[in-house]
Amino acid sequence: MDTTDIVGLIKQHHHQIKKTVKRTVKNESLVDDIVQEVCIKIYIYFQTNDMPTNISAWITTVSKNTATDHLRKIQRNNHLLNHLQQEAIFHNCSEWNPESEALLKQMIEYVQNALNEMDPNTKKIILLRQQGLSYTEIAQQMNLPKNTVKTKIFRGRKQLMTFLQKNGVFQNDL
Repeated sequence: MDTTDIVGLIKQHHHQIKKTVKRTVKNESLVDDIVQEVCIKIYIYFQTNDMPTNISAWITTVSKNTATDHLRKIQRNNHLLNHLQQEAIFHNCSEWNPESEALLKQMIEYVQNALNEMDPNTKKIILLRQQGLSYTEIAQQMNLPKNTVKTKIFRGRKQLMTFLQKNGVFQNDL
């Protein structure tokens, strides 16, 4: 498909995409960003693939899965924030304040730096796992044996923890 056809297809199904995303996330403030992400995924898909048999069902599935992935990402970020807040309480910080907020931003930067130090395949595998994909799904997507995926995840997490511990972000109890 050429770009004009893809854009036309996206415009034609835009209402369906928005309706599916809105129904999935139930939060109006997130809808536009997720719809944009869905449109990008559809555009990229059609650059290299043929049209699915039932385009409407396929678009609904992509919309719902993208919205669900976004909710999972928010949930993971909330889990990390809760863990960091508990760490702050554990270290005698009686309240969440601007200093704690700065520490949180610094910790997030450390995590990003640690991920950036990994080889690209390991980083991608870890991020796919964090997005909720199974070992089998990652293996299929990366065209690797399942045991290789497991090993890379184990070693990548170990490398991440070593980096964070070396920089004093966490003790051995994460």
